[in-house]
Amino acid sequence: MTAKVYTFAASRDAYEAVQVGDVPVGGILHIPSERIFGVADTWPFSVSEAYGSLHGLYLHPREWGFYGTLYTADEVAILAESADRAIAECIAHAYLLADWVTS
Repeated sequence: MTAKVYTFAASRDAYEAVQVGDVPVGGILHIPSERIFGVADTWPFSVSEAYGSLHGLYLHPREWGFYGTLYTADEVAILAESADRAIAECIAHAYLLADWVTS
């Protein structure tokens, strides 16, 4: 799967677009004005240091222990692949990465 990048003027707009279904789970969120890259999920999250209205994380999705409760292994795989892509985009745009990415 190659996730599409969706660009927004503000992180609150990106969050709302995810919540109403305009961006599918795993879509890459880009908010240039706030220097944010993130991933669409029930709770959209940021891979960049800045997160605005998106959620911050403490672990890469690959390390989540939610299998069978909140997410299936396939869902986590999609989110992990999208997080990796968003991280690469963040680096390419010279945005600062979230602590969980660099630790």
